[in-house]
Amino acid sequence: MMDPSVPSVRTAQGLVVGRGLETGAEFRGIPYALPPRGQLRFAPPRRHGPWSDDAPLPGLYFRDTALQLDPVPPFGPLVATRRSSEDCLSLNLWTPDPDPSARRPVMVWLHGGGYTGGSGSDEPYDGRAFARDGVVLITVNFRLGVLGYLEVADAFGLSDGSGNFGALDQICALEWVQENIEYFGGDPSNVTLFGESAGAWAAATLLASKRASGLFRRVICQSGGGEHVLMPREATGITRRYLELLGIKPGDVDGLRAVDANRVLAAQGLLFQELADLEHATDILGERAGLLHLMLPVANGEVVTDLPVNLIHGGAGSAITLIAGSNSEENGLHRLWPGGILSAEYMRSLSHMALRKNGADAQAVEASYRSWCNDSLSTAQAMEGDRMFVLPTLDLARAHATAGGETYLYELGYAPTPFGACHVSDVPLVFENLGTPMARTLAGGAGAQKVASLVHTAWVDFARTGTPDPDLKLGWPRHEAGHPAAFVIDEACRVDTDREARLRALWAWE
Repeated sequence: MMDPSVPSVRTAQGLVVGRGLETGAEFRGIPYALPPRGQLRFAPPRRHGPWSDDAPLPGLYFRDTALQLDPVPPFGPLVATRRSSEDCLSLNLWTPDPDPSARRPVMVWLHGGGYTGGSGSDEPYDGRAFARDGVVLITVNFRLGVLGYLEVADAFGLSDGSGNFGALDQICALEWVQENIEYFGGDPSNVTLFGESAGAWAAATLLASKRASGLFRRVICQSGGGEHVLMPREATGITRRYLELLGIKPGDVDGLRAVDANRVLAAQGLLFQELADLEHATDILGERAGLLHLMLPVANGEVVTDLPVNLIHGGAGSAITLIAGSNSEENGLHRLWPGGILSAEYMRSLSHMALRKNGADAQAVEASYRSWCNDSLSTAQAMEGDRMFVLPTLDLARAHATAGGETYLYELGYAPTPFGACHVSDVPLVFENLGTPMARTLAGGAGAQKVASLVHTAWVDFARTGTPDPDLKLGWPRHEAGHPAAFVIDEACRVDTDREARLRALWAWE
């Protein structure tokens, strides 16, 4: 006989037992697909079948994260390290009350980490504040790195899902939500997909994808636009070099699926080290070497056919409401480890490459940034933050608005620490989770609770009503084609109608 004080939910796959919280109930580690090992490695996810009623699933513990290298600075110290393996296709869920009649708004979180690291189980993504405020919150683990995004059609004939296994995992999790979320008190017709950094890239990709049509109603992209997918030729070149480092010959499907996971990661690490050299990266990616990431969804028709931003400009996802935004000093995060993974010279080279491509005067643009930055490193960080994150986010918002989509744009300006309003600093605010190392490092300060309450409430209101400002108390306007406006989030908020035009003119970015 089950203890009635212990929350339990009967899903389409079987009974899940969770843990009661002051804000509702929590269910950890629910598998939405079978472990993608053996013959399921480099294959689309296969839905998890039912389990026996005699053995309810204990949703009390987080499962393994997707296989990944140990985190390194500047990101590593900000999140807890969990065991990783190929048995990773699970999700975590927080609900105010698992009452099937409640039909509450649902939010599904896609974590960041450059498509090679991170986890939906990381401490900063605890969903209790969302459950407290009437939202069913889900965080998703999906395949990362080569296991999630290696293009294997050309070399191995594995065309089903090739280059998009991680994206198909995300779609599979969203299908699980459609099938099961009502049992947890959620409304399957009111799902908001949101993510930060690579999670925002993923959300933009699914926004543009016909395969994800009907699985969500709203999207929030935090610090990420719609450019981070590979063209098939680029992906094939990356695969060719990866196989050389791995020591697997094209056509050896059994060898590819049997190779030890540690070797998979070791060869991935070597590939990333090698292509951290801009000259080598340019050999494979050409003028798109500035993507900075090698394991990305592939625009081969499995999920998308082109850059998501282009598809969105053409009308894909125009019926879905979008919030898109970035932080004022995105690359300030790298001050946690000065001279580390991105040196000043490397960032400068990437920015200059983009400026030359646009026909802009790179030296003059750099001089403009240097006039208000302290030194060469700060200058490079400011330029590269705008190139990598801010301008692509502006492109995404403009594309969606131009196609007639309801769009809201923001800039996070809250900067209480030496790292400024940097990459990831929005996450503790959105989750209103201010007690973690991430929050203390990046979003501390006397105003943190005030700003967190504002941001978190706006996200909840958006999921609930379709606008981040339903009572018109914030003064957050729509971002419209021909009338761009960004809501600047700080202790004192304001509307900026000039920043986009200034940045586009400075970078000759059209």
